[in-house]
Amino acid sequence: MDQSKARRMIVGGFLFIVVMSVSVFFAMNQYMGVRTSSDVRQVAQSYVTGIAAEALYHFTTIKDIRFSQMFHLKDWVNSHADLNNAQSTMDAISTLAASQGLTTCALIAEDGSFETVYGVPFKSFGDPKFLMEHVKSGDMGVTGGRNERGQVIVWYIPASYPMRDGRRSVGMIGCRSMKVFMEEMHLDADGTFAFSISSAGTAVL
Repeated sequence: MDQSKARRMIVGGFLFIVVMSVSVFFAMNQYMGVRTSSDVRQVAQSYVTGIAAEALYHFTTIKDIRFSQMFHLKDWVNSHADLNNAQSTMDAISTLAASQGLTTCALIAEDGSFETVYGVPFKSFGDPKFLMEHVKSGDMGVTGGRNERGQVIVWYIPASYPMRDGRRSVGMIGCRSMKVFMEEMHLDADGTFAFSISSAGTAVL
């Protein structure tokens, strides 16, 4: 084998190694790019899922606490008021509603009208038809509404009490400011989830 042929073989082998090295480098770079993007997506998805689960757990915890307070209010009224006397009932409701820090407390009649017993006068429900169906069925729930100061979150339970106009209620509501509720859920900061409450009283992120 002459020197020229040997030189060509060496150069050819060198060029082959260079081409293979460059090809492997670009292939690995592309693979790592894909893996990195996939890993980033997985981490982001895990993070978002965790935050959402924490927010829903927080909502459930707050909901359970508020319902516990509403039923405590009902038990208090049942044991401290003359349930055949509207004024006695109103006084008992007002006493405990004040201690619980409610913004508004009202009684709901069978036709969907309401009578504010304590706090800022109540104005409207977000979905009155849905609420009345549940109240009449003896269900409890949470929904949105408004009083004269703005949006409120409404906790409702079945309750039969005398009203000032002689009728008996089918339900009782306790309201808190939506702003305060958002702060309790830590949803008042930038970059947090959009949050709403469905007509069924569940959290929607």
